[in-house]
Amino acid sequence: MPYISRDSNGYIIKISDNATNDEQEFLTEDNKEIIEYLSKIAKSELRDSEQFINKLVRTDNAMARIIEDLVNVLIAKNIINFTDLPLLAQRKLISRQNMRSNLAAFSNLVSDKNNII
Repeated sequence: MPYISRDSNGYIIKISDNATNDEQEFLTEDNKEIIEYLSKIAKSELRDSEQFINKLVRTDNAMARIIEDLVNVLIAKNIINFTDLPLLAQRKLISRQNMRSNLAAFSNLVSDKNNII
């Protein structure tokens, strides 16, 4: 059973199952104001979770690069062997290394230092 608290404008700002000093007004669960308030809260939480997920997604590329570099360090220090990795992972690492070396070569061609622009 929802007991509510209102702000100075009369809008619901809090809902509780029990009456307290703040929440003394009782409304039924199917009350339009209760439904609107809960809908607003749900939308806000959804928006917050979407923002969090977007932030997480934006860091995925950086994390992939960190993991790639970590694997390369582990291999260079002979902590793991390249062949210990699954074949698909080996292929992806080789592909990424080739792309990064091609990108590095390309950026050297168009840099101001070489005056080749």
